[in-house]
Amino acid sequence: MKNYVSLVSILALTACATSGSGPDDRFRVSSSSKYMYATETAVESNKAVTSMNSEIVICSGDCHDPANRVGGKPSRARVFTMQQGSAELSVYDLSDVKFTIADEGFEPGEESFTFVIDDSEANGTRGKIIGIDMDFEEDDSFPETKEAILTRQNETNVFNGFVNDPDSNSDPDKWKPAKYTYESLGKNKLKFSDFGTLHIERTDDVDKSWAPVFIGGYDDAKKIDPTSVAPQTLEFFGQIAGSVVAVLNGQGSGTSIDLNDNTAQLKLFVSNNGVNSVASSEVKAEFNNWYDMVYTETGASKEIVLSNYEGTNDFKMLTAESEGKVTISGDNSEDSFVKSDIRYFGDNGTPSEAVGIIQVRDCNGVACTNDYGTHTDPKPEVRINLGFGVSK
Repeated sequence: MKNYVSLVSILALTACATSGSGPDDRFRVSSSSKYMYATETAVESNKAVTSMNSEIVICSGDCHDPANRVGGKPSRARVFTMQQGSAELSVYDLSDVKFTIADEGFEPGEESFTFVIDDSEANGTRGKIIGIDMDFEEDDSFPETKEAILTRQNETNVFNGFVNDPDSNSDPDKWKPAKYTYESLGKNKLKFSDFGTLHIERTDDVDKSWAPVFIGGYDDAKKIDPTSVAPQTLEFFGQIAGSVVAVLNGQGSGTSIDLNDNTAQLKLFVSNNGVNSVASSEVKAEFNNWYDMVYTETGASKEIVLSNYEGTNDFKMLTAESEGKVTISGDNSEDSFVKSDIRYFGDNGTPSEAVGIIQVRDCNGVACTNDYGTHTDPKPEVRINLGFGVSK
């Protein structure tokens, strides 16, 4: 990601301003309570951020009878399941959802964030999204632990905190305000997952802002292995968004364009070869200011085909066209030019929605440098970061 190190809660603002002290761990909010439910007030508040919902309660007897639920009557969760042979109703905690960020790191999962959920006893706030906990990957240039908690502002999808300039960790005067805006593009369409863009801004410096795409969902509870689905073809529709970054002259970190939200179509093909089920995914999208895209994957085999380019020459792929199409293949290995993370979700083993990240690097047929944007002599490169969310 960009040159970030660590952040603290906006609650520490007063301490920084009055005493000159740095971040204070006492402002970190944990959500480790095993038995928690989201109140109706919290659920309504959470809708400003995401359509994903959660409740966790303990009950005695019939869990479907609200009278048996310990701790009062919670709102009905959007997703829930009951353990067979047990009196415990276990539903899914939003703080357990790990959102993967697709950014310049080109390693899905290396950089991520989770929601911070209020687990207090207050009836109006229990289960409420009150912050974002960032988890940045360490690297050689910035070996500090890149963790942060940003506090949600009022009832919006805006989260505020502080960013520390590199090598100034001991100087409280170097902490700078930062704003993160969570933009759910799956809102009101996806039940068990979400995707969108996380607008990140150093509020004291307008040049230090960007918006990586993200995906996340109830992986432990509602994620479905597509090879476990009965042979069939499933079709999903939704949106795709992202950005393209190009370094063409070997100078700096390049320029970028944000791709407009566009209609996306995903097809899941499940067949049986007589021994095992085989699942293939195909994603199609048409970008108004870029290419038409067809992405396919079967197991580790991945391929992106781009055609009908519209836009400036800066963001054309470097690989030469063949029959009017740019084709780049990969296998998700460390040096692959194409990587992805597609997740299917649903009830009873049947996918009803999916989210995914697709990342592509085009270095004109030569090995891409790992330290993109900072290399002393970076090779020409075009890099694609896409995120999508679709449902049946």
